[in-house]
Order: sequence, then C-alpha cells, then structure tokens
Amino acid sequence: MKYIKNIKLLVLVGLAGMQFAICNNSTLTEFIVQGSFEDLKSALSDPKVIKVNINEINFQYLTPLMLAVRNNRKDMAELLLDRGANPHITPGGVNNTALREAVRLGHEEIIKLLLAKCYNCNYRRAKDYCNTREPVYNYVSALDLNDDSANYERSLGYALIEATKKGRKDLVKLFYDKGAHPNIVASNILSDGYASSNDQTTALIEAIKNNDEDMVKLLLYMGADVNVDIRDYMYHTENTAMIEAAKGGHIDMVKLLLRKGANPHKATRYGCRAADFAQDKGHDDICKLLKAYL
Repeated sequence: MKYIKNIKLLVLVGLAGMQFAICNNSTLTEFIVQGSFEDLKSALSDPKVIKVNINEINFQYLTPLMLAVRNNRKDMAELLLDRGANPHITPGGVNNTALREAVRLGHEEIIKLLLAKCYNCNYRRAKDYCNTREPVYNYVSALDLNDDSANYERSLGYALIEATKKGRKDLVKLFYDKGAHPNIVASNILSDGYASSNDQTTALIEAIKNNDEDMVKLLLYMGADVNVDIRDYMYHTENTAMIEAAKGGHIDMVKLLLRKGANPHKATRYGCRAADFAQDKGHDDICKLLKAYL
C-alpha cells in the first residue's frame, strides 16, 4: 500500500513538473505576442525559466527567438540572444531559422542584429570545401547542437536560399562570405511561414524560378552545382535546375545550364525529363533544344 502511494506521489510530482514547463513556455510566448518587453525581461531573470523555455518550440514550430523575429521585435530578440537563445535551431524539420525568418519578412534591423551577434566570427570554409560539388541534405528536425561549424553553415545556407528568393544579391554575397553553403537543400518556406518537409528547394532552383540570370551566374560563381536534384523520401529525383528552367520556359537559362554542364538526362521516378516537362508546357523551342542532347 505504501509502495502504491509512493508511485502516485512520483506521478503527481512529474505531472506538476510538466505543467510548470508548459505554463512557463506559454508565458514566454504570450509576452512576445503581447509585446510585453518588461514581462519577458522579468521572466527571463529566472534561471529555471531560461533552462526550460529559452529554446522551446511552440505549435507553430517557432522558438521564442523566431517568434520575436516574426513580430519584428528587435529588443526582444536581442534580450533572448543575451539570455542564451540558440539562433541555429530548425524546428519541425522545415529548415527555418531566426535569420531565415528575418530575411523572409524583410526585417532589416533584426538581420543586422543576428549577423552581429551570431554570425560575426572568423569561421570560413576551406577552399576545397567551398568549391565542393556535393549537395548538403538535411531532413532532421534540429541541427546537431554539438557541431557548431555545421550549425553555423547550414543556418546561413537556409538564409541564403531565402535571400535568393527575394532577389537580394547583397545578402547572398554576405552570407556566402560568412560561410553559407551554396548547394544546401532545404524546405521551401511559403508566404504564410509554413512549409512541408517534402517541399524541398535550393538557392539555384529559386533563382531559376525567378528567371534571375544574374543571380544564377552569381550562385554558379560561388560553386552552386547545376546537377543537384531534389529527392523524395524514397530518394527518387523530383526536381532539378534543368527541369525547373524547362518548365518555366526560360530558354536562355536552359542554354546557360547546358554550358555549365547540366545533365538533361536526369529523370523523375516517373521517367519524366526536362524535355518532357517543356513539351507538356508547350515550350517547343526548349523541347527541341533538349532533345538534341538526348
């Protein structure tokens, strides 16, 4: 009987601990959403709150830092960083980070803050690694927190993809110079801030979608691989730079990719090649050009 009572007591204590963690996490979130800086500052003065909640992920797959970024609260973001918030966490397997969120939303002052506080080191890839042709795939829900260089590089790589989507060559160059990998494959963040882990993209594919030839040339100069392919969970090819250019009817882009060594033979799991997509979309000139290589 006494043994049963002890078990019940342990269960109650455990539940109380869980309730404490959940309660504090919701409190941090509420302070950020409500814009209550002083309340957030007061809460973060408690070491227990920091330990339990500083990097907690909410139902929107956002950390407190990412939520502060989304709400364009530079003061809150700076406070969270000073209290030890990790800017490199990628919740929910969608490869989003605080910096990528700031770029997506165009919050310039927060971009500067994050770069100054989190990406202001002398880390730089070795030249042979910088020019690697191997893509970097990441399907995990969070980066390896024990590998600082990988966290740093991937986080910048995700932001580079977003900067490419926005046509921000200044940020693309800056992120690359700070160590971003130009071939990283990551989830595509949609305009509403959500993404499916099955919707993958690269900086080069985003530049081609925008038919931004100058951006494509810049990425190629940085070492972007024209043959990186997006794959599904069974490791089948789903998309390539060439397929994207053919679908979009961008014949000059197709010619550029061919000159840079793009493989027009790559096919999806259904056997569809770039020429097939061009034909389906009615881009006869591209179809004819690509079929000459088949």
